[in-house]
Amino acid sequence: MQLRRLLCLGVLLCWGCGGEPGDDVAAHREPIIYGSDDRVEVFEHPEGALRQLAKASVLALIPAESVNARSSEPMLITSPTAQSVGLCADARFAQQPVAADCSGVLIDRDLVLTAAHCLSSEETCDDLVYVFDYFYEAPDTLAALTRDSIYTCRDIVARRHGTQPDGRRLDFAVVRLDRPVSDTRRPVPISERLLQPGESLTTIGFPLGLPAKIDSNARVLEALEGRSDSFALSTDAFEGSSGSAVFDSERRLVGVLSSGGVDFEPSRGCAMPRVVDEADDASSWERATYAREALEELCAANPAESSQCRRSPSCALSSVPSERGSPKWLLMFIALAGRRWRGRKNPN
Repeated sequence: MQLRRLLCLGVLLCWGCGGEPGDDVAAHREPIIYGSDDRVEVFEHPEGALRQLAKASVLALIPAESVNARSSEPMLITSPTAQSVGLCADARFAQQPVAADCSGVLIDRDLVLTAAHCLSSEETCDDLVYVFDYFYEAPDTLAALTRDSIYTCRDIVARRHGTQPDGRRLDFAVVRLDRPVSDTRRPVPISERLLQPGESLTTIGFPLGLPAKIDSNARVLEALEGRSDSFALSTDAFEGSSGSAVFDSERRLVGVLSSGGVDFEPSRGCAMPRVVDEADDASSWERATYAREALEELCAANPAESSQCRRSPSCALSSVPSERGSPKWLLMFIALAGRRWRGRKNPN
């Protein structure tokens, strides 16, 4: 993991990490800081609902060799951020540990949604361990890991990566854990509506592999009107943020982070996070895949796979308005039929 990060940093400092603006989502370049850095520790966030989401619903994808789960008290094998990615010593979080490769979010008792490019293979996901409780519960104090914190992968039940035949650009994977999570964990509800520019968003994930960070000052920059595959947003995230949960103002899951702009710029022989304005070129914007795309894929293959499928357009009529077509004619037909039936039953 450390070697991969150092190699990527070397490319970033040469103003790359691959390709020209508008690359396919498979390039999975990561976002940067928009304006001020709004990332906060879980314990620092003022909203209890978001703290609870970070603790009970969000998890880190960590290389298996970096997790010692054999003892009664599991441990992570970490290194300081400054050492792992070459950050300047005075950069925020430079002395915090690095462990995660990607982020994920719990969508059912044994199902995790993440970005597809986080998995090294289309068929397997056993090179990663799925870890809850990777966050600071107090200043300089990480939450203790238990056996309940650590899960492995049984299989991949849904996956789409890259440009699809119909032109949609997708980057999601649904992973089945080796066992259902404990009752202390909370699967999140998935929103099926399409977002509008300017809407407030919150992201929770593990930027640079750090312990979980919450950014509740994100917003929709571009909704790609008429399409339901992805949207652009401003949020402060980095490598390791891929797969981070994106929540709307009602704390429903709307997407997972998939790609973005260049992370760093050289400074004094080390790297500092690149800071841009939201009005900059769209090539610097972060993009996320709609969570509804993953849900529809999951439910189309097997409607009994998840309790979430009862709300999916693939499996049942949605109660949330959708640009894919609201069944207004059907609702009108039911209403008219009901009136005629009541009229026949009560002619007076």
